[in-house]
Amino acid sequence: MQTPKRHAWVLAGLCLTSALVGCQVIPQPSVPAPKVAPGASSATNGQQGNVQAGGSATTTTNTPSTTYTVKPKPLQSNLQLNGRVAPSRTADLTLHGSGTVTQIDVSPGQDVSQGAPLVEFALDNASLQAARTQASMAELTYESERDKLATANAGASPDTVQQQRAVIERDKAESEKVQQEQATAQTTADATQASRVAAKDQADRKVALAQVQLKSAQDALTTAQSSAKHAQDDAQRAQDAAQAAQAAALDDANTAVANAKQGVTTAQRQVDEATIKLTHAKLQWSTTSAEQAVESQQLKLDQDNDALKDATATQKASATATAAQQAAADAAVLSVKRAITADTLEMQHLKTHLDTARVVDDQDVKLAQMDLDGAKDGLTQAQTTLQQAQDKVQKLSKQSAAASTPGTSGTSSQTKGQLDPDSAQAAVIQAQHAVEAQTLNLQDTQAAAQAAADAVANPQAAVAQAGQALSAAQAQLQADQAKLTQLTSGNSNADVKTEQARVDLLRQQAEEAAAAAQPVVQLKAPFDGTVTEVGVNTGQTITPLPGNVDASVTGTAATAGQTSDGRPVAVRLVASGGSAVVADVQESDVGQLDVGQSVDVTFPGVQGQQVTGTVGDIASSPAPRTGSETSVAYPVRIDLPNLPPGVRIGMSANINVSGLNAGAGGSTLTVPRTALRSVNGQTVVTTIDPNGQSHDTPVQLGRTLGSDIEVLNGLKDGDTVAVYEPPTMAGQTQTQP
Repeated sequence: MQTPKRHAWVLAGLCLTSALVGCQVIPQPSVPAPKVAPGASSATNGQQGNVQAGGSATTTTNTPSTTYTVKPKPLQSNLQLNGRVAPSRTADLTLHGSGTVTQIDVSPGQDVSQGAPLVEFALDNASLQAARTQASMAELTYESERDKLATANAGASPDTVQQQRAVIERDKAESEKVQQEQATAQTTADATQASRVAAKDQADRKVALAQVQLKSAQDALTTAQSSAKHAQDDAQRAQDAAQAAQAAALDDANTAVANAKQGVTTAQRQVDEATIKLTHAKLQWSTTSAEQAVESQQLKLDQDNDALKDATATQKASATATAAQQAAADAAVLSVKRAITADTLEMQHLKTHLDTARVVDDQDVKLAQMDLDGAKDGLTQAQTTLQQAQDKVQKLSKQSAAASTPGTSGTSSQTKGQLDPDSAQAAVIQAQHAVEAQTLNLQDTQAAAQAAADAVANPQAAVAQAGQALSAAQAQLQADQAKLTQLTSGNSNADVKTEQARVDLLRQQAEEAAAAAQPVVQLKAPFDGTVTEVGVNTGQTITPLPGNVDASVTGTAATAGQTSDGRPVAVRLVASGGSAVVADVQESDVGQLDVGQSVDVTFPGVQGQQVTGTVGDIASSPAPRTGSETSVAYPVRIDLPNLPPGVRIGMSANINVSGLNAGAGGSTLTVPRTALRSVNGQTVVTTIDPNGQSHDTPVQLGRTLGSDIEVLNGLKDGDTVAVYEPPTMAGQTQTQP
């Protein structure tokens, strides 16, 4: 038998590691199957008596929306339901703690007996230590309760009472000491916490700054990349424009050369024409013609003078001649003189014309010379223009050849104000280096911030340990005080029996904990059944999960599912023997069923097989709706004493419920559920008498029949009751049995 002092010190030490409790490898308790609802059975719906309407009920009186005349409602004599065969019991067995699966003894489809090994699991050191801690605590708890039972059976002596009081005094001193240690630990933790919180805040600010700097560097990189792209595009456009301009200029220059050559040819022709014209002008054709005319006229005057001499001579000679001869001679002289006068006048005219011709010829020569000089100037200008055009063509050809040479287009096409592509690319590389540097900086600051965050929680560990020690000390004090009370007051037979049952339960728990606190433990079958799934593999590592989840499956193994709290299922087991049928019953029919009610079950897949079952559970909430389904149905479990030959889990089943008549003629009085109210904890309806006065009338309810509910007492056929619309104001809900 362990002494109380030993109990106190061992319990205090073990409580410090109580956070590890629960990590042992213990099969999850088997649960009845199938579960038809998350809540308790609603079997009371079919029992007679004062049944208060389910759900919350308003305590205020609403204005009735309509009235209802109470009348009998026919009941079906039987009810036909459809369901499926399901196992009566299943178990999802899980591995708790962390370790390695060393052996799997079963496979899906294998039948096993209760206690048969299923999976062998090797705990790691941490889980083994936790399991041993729990086993030790369970053993100590069992021994403590066993000692209490022994004391209760044997009775307490004065020395025992005195010793127990001394133990209590030591417990009080220990509790005060631990309490002081907790206060000291809290003070130290608060100071450390404040310092580390400040460090964490500073680290968080550095992280925020690093994030801003990284974002700025990323923005700068994006801008640099955009600028480089624009610079490259601008350079390409400038190069294309320059090449196009050079090509156009070269075309224009070649055209100018061709035009200049044509101009030279034209100017040369004009020079030639002017030269010929000058040559002709220098011949002075007008003067020569005029001189010839003067000479010819002078010759004619000379002839006239000679003729005058001859006529004068003749006239003189005719002085001795006849008058006729003299007259003829005179006439001849006069005629000659007249001719001389006319020719003299003509000579004068010709000489005047000669002077004019000479002036005209001089002017023609000068004009022809001027034309020649102008033509020569035009030729020189045309030749100069041709040379300039040829020089420009040569220059543009050299520029075009230079522009097509790699490495020269960027410089030649660069326009003032545009960014050099090479400089832009260099800026991109620099921005990329800045982003990489800021990324590393952010990672470093985040690591520092995480370290600071981890450090913040550490100071509370000592406080938590001190709190656990204080709880253990106080628990020990309370236990010892309770023991003293037992020693001084004694125990009744009922208390002794209760304590004996408690000791037996604690002994069983201690044995189970001791079995689980082994380096290698076995997961065993809790009942006879068939393995349906195995969710672990040999060699697979199981690691604990945070929070309420005890273990998870790692690696590449396929899991067999998870429990409702997220733990992976190692083995799923279905019980042998008894089975059940699960059916969804419409809300209008579920009220006619009671737990324990007998039903007949047949199986369409196996002809000629019929078995009598019992309603085992009626769900308190409806089954979830699927798709566009609008009806409301409640899951109902039908327990079968045995499964006929050939019937398998999952097969369809037909359920026949007979003997449903209530009252004479197979009918019963009902009222709408919306007519019910709760007043001072009593279910009432508002009846309206022939004078229009309303009264709250208590009623005794029976079964729920769809939207109506059976009334056993309180109303009679023909009574008028008020029906209320469900309130829409917050805090009010319509009474729903």
